[in-house]
Amino acid sequence: MMVKIEDIFTEAFDAFKANWVSLILATLVLMVGSIFIIPGPPLLFGLYIMCLRAVKNERTEVLDILQGFDYFLRSWGIFLGAAVIILIGLALLVLPGIALLILLIYAMPLSIERNLKAVESLKASYRLSRENLKFTIILALIVYAINVVGGWIMIGSILAIPYTALCVSAATVRLLEKY
Repeated sequence: MMVKIEDIFTEAFDAFKANWVSLILATLVLMVGSIFIIPGPPLLFGLYIMCLRAVKNERTEVLDILQGFDYFLRSWGIFLGAAVIILIGLALLVLPGIALLILLIYAMPLSIERNLKAVESLKASYRLSRENLKFTIILALIVYAINVVGGWIMIGSILAIPYTALCVSAATVRLLEKY
């Protein structure tokens, strides 16, 4: 089964349309909570929990974002592990850091889908990305571009963050179906 990039973006858009209120409100919670640093990774983890449900045609509620706190240490482990690896890559020559940023894109959704600990999810993301390298590079470039453009204005971020998380979640689910 071939996973097509356009199918991922369509699936994410459909999931966004069905859950837009809860996803936007949860993103606002994420943005405000991230100001205080400590709740940031668990809230992002909670957003991915919501996005994985949404791409599976399950309804989401705003308070679902708080389920990320059930994985407080795991979310921080993934966040810090990825940050350290990516920063080392960036310090080496920039390109290794960019490559790692792409290769670790599936870490949070994989952790949720497969109930993996932090290090296991980083390794699994690396493997899944390598096995689907062309697809992952295209996905990552589009997702990061949407977030950069969305970040230029506040309303853009409020829409871009949940939509791109849905894209990554949908891609994770579809790629896992191949195995």
